[in-house]
Amino acid sequence: MLGCEDDWNPLDHFDPSMDTRPVFSHFNYLRTSTVYYALHWQDGFNLVQPRNWTHFIQRPGFNEMQTEMGLWSSTRAGIPNVQTLTGNHTVQSRLDYLSVPGSGYCAQLVLPVQDLRFAESSFGVIPEAEWAAPLPAITKFLPGHDARIQAESGNANVTFDITMEFNVPMTCDSSLPPFSSTYAGSPTIDTPECGNVTNLDPARVTNADISQFSWSTTLQNVPDGIPTMTVTNPTAQTSAQERQATDHLMARKGSSQNVMVLPNSDYDNDAFSVSNGVHIFTQKAFGADMLRCS
Repeated sequence: MLGCEDDWNPLDHFDPSMDTRPVFSHFNYLRTSTVYYALHWQDGFNLVQPRNWTHFIQRPGFNEMQTEMGLWSSTRAGIPNVQTLTGNHTVQSRLDYLSVPGSGYCAQLVLPVQDLRFAESSFGVIPEAEWAAPLPAITKFLPGHDARIQAESGNANVTFDITMEFNVPMTCDSSLPPFSSTYAGSPTIDTPECGNVTNLDPARVTNADISQFSWSTTLQNVPDGIPTMTVTNPTAQTSAQERQATDHLMARKGSSQNVMVLPNSDYDNDAFSVSNGVHIFTQKAFGADMLRCS
């Protein structure tokens, strides 16, 4: 199959529940100075951003997220008084009062999290008491990000179920997403059902999060078009940590004749008609920003 014939390509691929996203988000979170300062230097260089010459533009279909355009400047060099990158030299120091931890329980920084007991060693782990829990992350979304939901005219059922899964137990009410649609209507959200995930999906990526908490509800009176659910900083149940991100989950609902749902109907010969000398254009592409007639 050619790429231009694959109906997967027109879909939105910024899936916030993708396995790799929480992995790299967690790496960056661990590198913040407020968590583990030893990781803050990242690759061992002093990174400085002198100035930006940038501006923001709004691209269509980006969920009101602006794109920064322009010129960035940055410098990377050795850390003053710490590194000398022009040669080798040896400095010997005697640390009379250095306290080196002995045997005890340690924990890994990334998944799978497990408590480990070591004798005195140089393993790259931390004491169990200093372990930092990961931030909340979306690990799964059903029916799937930008899923196609076919609903023909006259169908009585205009509802569909959604499920979000998270890597940590969440506060049920805080996970409730605001809802918006690209077409007229008044969609409503039923009372959500929350609980622990029992049938765990295995991680597909090394160090990836697995689902622990499930949030489910039913969307009522959803109009045809591209409904978007926005999840902003849901709160964890125990640590009160926030997601620290805004995630957009999409779906495509409508008739098989709606090109915004199924791309096979990109040409509609019945949309344009003439009646009693009056030209009539009847479009079926609910959710589209622009239409072209030729």
